[in-house]
Amino acid sequence: MSLVESKILSLEALKERLVPRTGTLVHCHGCFDFLHVGHMHHFEFAKSLGDTLLVSLNHDNFFPDKGEGRPFFTHELRARALAYLQVVDYVLVYAGFLPDQIFQTLKPDIYVKGIEYHPERYPKPIPEEALIAPHGGKVVYGPEDCIFSSSKIINNLKQSFAKENNT
Repeated sequence: MSLVESKILSLEALKERLVPRTGTLVHCHGCFDFLHVGHMHHFEFAKSLGDTLLVSLNHDNFFPDKGEGRPFFTHELRARALAYLQVVDYVLVYAGFLPDQIFQTLKPDIYVKGIEYHPERYPKPIPEEALIAPHGGKVVYGPEDCIFSSSKIINNLKQSFAKENNT
């Protein structure tokens, strides 16, 4: 088993490794269909908050509505891409939209969400706040200095490609 493969674990295997644990478990969750510098910066920030960084990603069957043709990459490929990142300690493919089962099982200390979901910017409370609170975890919002939207990048590329092919 390669180092990359050894970082991609099931929830049960993660529970065996991380419960009980010493140190601070930081968790990020998302689609991560199109990795970009904003994600890297987000992960680096998250890792700075604790000892172990777990990144979970949506299984293909639980991919939010991001538009036609998404995800571009299967969950297996997205998990491998994340596992290649040195800053990421563990990767979990998760068959659900919200990480509620992850919170209940692993009880992360910190959940890092993008700054675009901060209560001052987002019109409604994020459900992760209520899901992590019962075990004493907290939500921290990511850094403000490097924000990108994968969907916006992809849509801009599609529009640019369409313009090129219509002329």
